[in-house]
Amino acid sequence: MPIRIGYLQLMEGLPFSLVYGPKANYNKTKIYMNREYSLGRGAVLDCDNQRMTELNYPSSNPNHYTVPSKKEDKLFVASYLYQGIIGTNSPSYNSQFDNRYSNTADFSYRPNDQNIIYYRGREFSTDYEFMVLDYNNGNVLMRTNVSSEFEKINATTNGRYVLALVGNPGNNNLFVFNTDIFYRYL
Repeated sequence: MPIRIGYLQLMEGLPFSLVYGPKANYNKTKIYMNREYSLGRGAVLDCDNQRMTELNYPSSNPNHYTVPSKKEDKLFVASYLYQGIIGTNSPSYNSQFDNRYSNTADFSYRPNDQNIIYYRGREFSTDYEFMVLDYNNGNVLMRTNVSSEFEKINATTNGRYVLALVGNPGNNNLFVFNTDIFYRYL
């Protein structure tokens, strides 16, 4: 049963103080949040009706991180051995990469790209990879080794560039990639 506290409608058993990592959806009408130490659950705050509801991820694995699309009502969700796209208007696509050492991804916004994700993952114990993942067909479109400091992937909404930070705090380098290079040999 919901409990009204101030202006927010909270779900019982979903204390707001345990929610972290708020991220707004593309039109700022929803805020997605993860629950601390949760196993496959988060929360969605609907800013129009000021109600918070529980968000159940398709995987019960712990340590989820989320990346909302900047153009559509979709959410990329990653946890240990599960990554997928969920949304009100899209089916669920998933992969089984190990994300324990990855917390950076973004959607592709290239024209005609649907359910394409830029993702940094880790193979084996030391090899980090930047990948272009096609969740429509379950394919890895491109992969290349990158530094373990390759972080904060951010795609521009015109689809032309991917930005990433590489380095350590206080000594970062900003890399800008033209997305055409990712698709050159496809």
